[in-house]
Amino acid sequence: MMINSSLTGTNACWLVFDRAANTVSLLWDSATGSYGKPFGSSATIQNSQCALGVATMTVSGTSTILSLPLAFKGAFTGPRNIYMYAVGPNGNTGWVQSGTYSVVAGGVPVANSVAPASGTGSAQPFTFTMSDQGGSNFLVAAAMLFTPSAFNLNNACYILYDRTNNRFSLFNNSYTTGSSGFVIGSSGSVSNSQCTLYASGSFVTIGATTVTMTVNVAFNPSFAGLKNSFLFASENGFNSGWVLMGNWTVPGTPPTVNSVSPASGSGLNQNFVATVTTAVVPTDLTKIRVLVSPTSGTTNACFVEYNRTTGTIGLYDDVGTTLGTKPLGSSAALQNTQCAIGFSVASVSGGAVGITVQIVFKSPAFSGTKTVYVEGINAYGGSSLVSRGTWTVP
Repeated sequence: MMINSSLTGTNACWLVFDRAANTVSLLWDSATGSYGKPFGSSATIQNSQCALGVATMTVSGTSTILSLPLAFKGAFTGPRNIYMYAVGPNGNTGWVQSGTYSVVAGGVPVANSVAPASGTGSAQPFTFTMSDQGGSNFLVAAAMLFTPSAFNLNNACYILYDRTNNRFSLFNNSYTTGSSGFVIGSSGSVSNSQCTLYASGSFVTIGATTVTMTVNVAFNPSFAGLKNSFLFASENGFNSGWVLMGNWTVPGTPPTVNSVSPASGSGLNQNFVATVTTAVVPTDLTKIRVLVSPTSGTTNACFVEYNRTTGTIGLYDDVGTTLGTKPLGSSAALQNTQCAIGFSVASVSGGAVGITVQIVFKSPAFSGTKTVYVEGINAYGGSSLVSRGTWTVP
């Protein structure tokens, strides 16, 4: 008897009863040999598709009836055909398909889906689903992961479901240092630098073949950007591996303007230090602008722009539309009718980025009291020009 999706001996559940030798055998996966035992033996023989228990035989008239108790392996799950081949002293029947059987065996965990599979937001309940066709009782754990496109378990939103202890846990920034969690149905929350997992709104639903895990997650602004969502389904001795389920965009926030120093004073030549803080990482900041103007207008003004991406400092023309640039740190002069800029340097302290720029004002063309504005720009927008000081050009 052969059970397989087609009449193929390899990777099949292929059994041979030898009446004369009083043995029953199960062919190897390769079908080049077999595991055998005496008929009626309680020993178990098995390959990767099935295992055979105690075989029995009944004779009724001209019929020989074999009872072959089989346990199918998880890897063999799916629709199968049943073929038979009988041999007697006067010939054989050849292979005859005698039936079909749908193998539904436990032991193959499947990572199915996440809902929503895509979208944007700083907080969202996500429902992950895993399954086993042989029954949900085989599923013992799952891991859910939100990480940038470069797969990394560190500095991620890495969540574990432990069915045995009925717990959700969130790993630390370095996952090898452990995790913190809560019993499902309790209250509270756990956090790392990437996200917060809330007990409220997090729950598990167990079906006949599926386990769905809803995790209520809020992402931190510092985790902004496109993240991939992965699911890892686990059973005792088997797992699905990490499977990409979807992606989610964590929105960022525009930078915050801190200060300009000095915040007031007078003179023709001054080093101004403008400081901006970004909620993401300092390298997320793309530009800092400093505007010295009698109004918030950029025409006939001293309008300076630091571009972190290109590593340049620049000065807009009198119209405020054309930007001349030079490398950061260059002592070459850039000028318009209102001012010239000299040496400049950028610095980072924690989440704050500072730009120091030497400005030489022109007198009497730009004489008078001016307002000093600062703007920070990142991928998520700009702070707009914010007044942070005054300066008098003599």
